[in-house]
Amino acid sequence: MTRLLAHCALTGQDPCMAGPTDFTWDDEESFAELAKEMADEILTSASSDVPDTEIRAILQEALAEYSGSNWLEAHTGRCQPEDAATDENFYRTCIVIEPSAAYYSGEHGEVRFTSALVEDYSYDARGWKTLVVDGQRVNSETRCYDSQVLCWERPWKYFRHWLQQSSEKLAALDEQTFLKTFFMFICTDHGECNHKYGLPCISYGQIENVRAQQAEWVFYPMRTGVKHTALAIAAGARSSALWPAMAKDFNVWETTRPDIWPVLSSIAVRSQPNAALATTSVFDKLPTELLLQILISIPRGDLLKMMVLSRGVFLLLSQLLDEVLWHHVHYGDLHWLLPVPSVPGDVERAAGIIAGSTDRTRMDSREFPFAAYLPLCSASDSMRNRARLWNIAQQFRIQLEIAIGRSLL
Repeated sequence: MTRLLAHCALTGQDPCMAGPTDFTWDDEESFAELAKEMADEILTSASSDVPDTEIRAILQEALAEYSGSNWLEAHTGRCQPEDAATDENFYRTCIVIEPSAAYYSGEHGEVRFTSALVEDYSYDARGWKTLVVDGQRVNSETRCYDSQVLCWERPWKYFRHWLQQSSEKLAALDEQTFLKTFFMFICTDHGECNHKYGLPCISYGQIENVRAQQAEWVFYPMRTGVKHTALAIAAGARSSALWPAMAKDFNVWETTRPDIWPVLSSIAVRSQPNAALATTSVFDKLPTELLLQILISIPRGDLLKMMVLSRGVFLLLSQLLDEVLWHHVHYGDLHWLLPVPSVPGDVERAAGIIAGSTDRTRMDSREFPFAAYLPLCSASDSMRNRARLWNIAQQFRIQLEIAIGRSLL
């Protein structure tokens, strides 16, 4: 029985190109239609010195020039040169999770679950593509039969590692039990819905709109406004120079490979407590160790709000911010920032994030300047997508823990 359309259950990305490849459909009518739509939004959202017809012409020219380009694939790190090293292609292999024959036959006997690699990628003019075991390309029309579940291999490694780190219940499961729990949650708990556009209880982001509108090759359904495009046009960007701004409005970051850490140009100085900075806040008389425990327990958003209460609170918390963030990275909701050893190249890529880095400037060091580094991550498409995958994993964590609880009843 067909259960799951062949989209990665963890990322919501298709297993052919890991996402769309064009802003919109490759024809003059589509270019004109999208250009008019965006131009109308630009004129209604902000005052512009550029006439309506000129804005439309600028956008249509940029869209037409993109035709036949692979800039978006290269921009997201999804398209590698033909002679690229194996580990340089993040979206290289998929795995299929499926049960043994006893699951289908109804025979008495142990049902075992496997996570097997699908055939390797081949390269053509459009980029990297994967093949299913029977030799046919996986695309939006391909279906996994007999309740198979398809996942990108490297996101699967992230998924397993993150769940083991964030859930004692899931960390306690052996591999067979975990595979069974994951498989049964996807293929049984959701009945006959076929999950054509992803699991209904998991939020994947704007990329869900691509599948919902059956627009597998275009980012058009993912667009959320014209803010960046409008600013770029006002600044004089034209043709291909407009693409980066359009990519932001089209949320292209959701398909960026999630293992490109931003680089600090120099070794930032980590904040340190300074007794000379006298404050009059309610916290200044607390022992540093006790204050740290309090601050670590406060959600990061609320912590940032506290810092604007007064100059005294700001000075005090700024001195301890790196230490607080270190705990959030290693034990909290920023754990996604750390490299995952089981993913090829992750550790090596993360080790080079600071020019001239040493052991003291690795993210596992208490000396790492997280307060200076996190703003770079917030601006990084790759790290934003990494955080998106972490959030998806945490949604799965909640659902799988519920599933385990039901199985114990």
